[in-house]
Amino acid sequence: MQAHLKLLDLLRNVPDATGAPVTSRLSAHRGLELPVVGRVADAEPLARSEEALALRHPESIFRGLGALSLAVGSRRIYLALREDYHALREVFARLAKGLRIEVVSIPARYPLDEPALLHLVAERVGVAVEAMCTPHVYDAIVLADVGHAVVGAHNPMRPITVAGAVARPGVYELPVGAVLEDVVRIAGGSLSPAWVALDGAKTPHTLLDGEASVDLHTRLLMVLPSAHPQVVAARMPLGETLRRVAAACTGCAVCSHVCPVAFCRPHEVMRQIKAGFGGDAHLPTPPSGVEVCCECGLCSLACPSGLDPAQICHALISRVHEEGVAKVRPAADSDGGWPMAAIEPRFGRAPLDARLRPGRVERLAVPLQGAKGQHREALMAAGDDFSRGALLARGSAGMVDFHAPLAGRVEAVDPDLGLVLRCR
Repeated sequence: MQAHLKLLDLLRNVPDATGAPVTSRLSAHRGLELPVVGRVADAEPLARSEEALALRHPESIFRGLGALSLAVGSRRIYLALREDYHALREVFARLAKGLRIEVVSIPARYPLDEPALLHLVAERVGVAVEAMCTPHVYDAIVLADVGHAVVGAHNPMRPITVAGAVARPGVYELPVGAVLEDVVRIAGGSLSPAWVALDGAKTPHTLLDGEASVDLHTRLLMVLPSAHPQVVAARMPLGETLRRVAAACTGCAVCSHVCPVAFCRPHEVMRQIKAGFGGDAHLPTPPSGVEVCCECGLCSLACPSGLDPAQICHALISRVHEEGVAKVRPAADSDGGWPMAAIEPRFGRAPLDARLRPGRVERLAVPLQGAKGQHREALMAAGDDFSRGALLARGSAGMVDFHAPLAGRVEAVDPDLGLVLRCR
């Protein structure tokens, strides 16, 4: 019991992608005799962040997964590895010798969210999907952070893939709070004078300008020209999207053919819009099954008419949630989705390799509010100098503390931007 409490104390300030302590997820796991599942499998097109981190810190990945299994008392431990990460196969096979950790090769498909990944792992180890019903899949970044923490180390840098219309696409080590203007400069600059960045590939797309900053959940930044079809679609008002569907949808059902989720049929939504359009843009009655949409955006990528079913499905999901229908974990299909290699060319240039490169930033904007409403209290004021590792903000319940990844000076404490830091 004493060793278990000591381990939990070591992990208290390790964040998950929302800023919450990773220990908050362990309480839902302990005592249930469920497997612990980790992954080294970038889940989005063009991303190489998890692969690059695992190549740099493979021992930390295994140490972290082992520590999490001890924390929850699980004896079934799986590490999902994308089958196209060839350089990691031999390394992982060597590290897994003599351990209970089973490395499971999975295909490089999109989407690769938790239900799809657990389905693939269950299929490959020969167990029922129900036996793989674990509360959480730990990605490579969380695993490495845990692996560092249990030996008393701390790595404040995050591996971020910068891809698309930049001169040097790659995976860069960047601190949380790195301002995108600096990030694009580090990647050689944009190939287009007017650009925006997409925070990942899933819909609805979040468009980021140069003043936005890297957060804990950031794994991929796709830098695209402002006139890129994905950007135009993300900016299009819903009413205009509906009018385009009514005018141009052919009813081919390609959107439903590529949909990786059972019972979600976007072509039926498009058909309702076309049949009921009377000149005024309006959403149809949400059909049964829309609540299981995983919002991967494949339907929009595949549409031969250049329409955006994903935007409409997202609006319908928002409506059914407002009406009290809970979000449903999608039913996974091991044969669903598209190969990553078929999708990536639609977004521009991918990194040539998974080498983790240093990224020197000048400014940081660190939010004091978490993704789930958590809060940090700033411990420094404008004009204060700080050293690397200094405690700059203390987290409340549900949010970890923030330590300075670099030395510098506090420029401002802003209610919207958070801590604005100038790095040295």
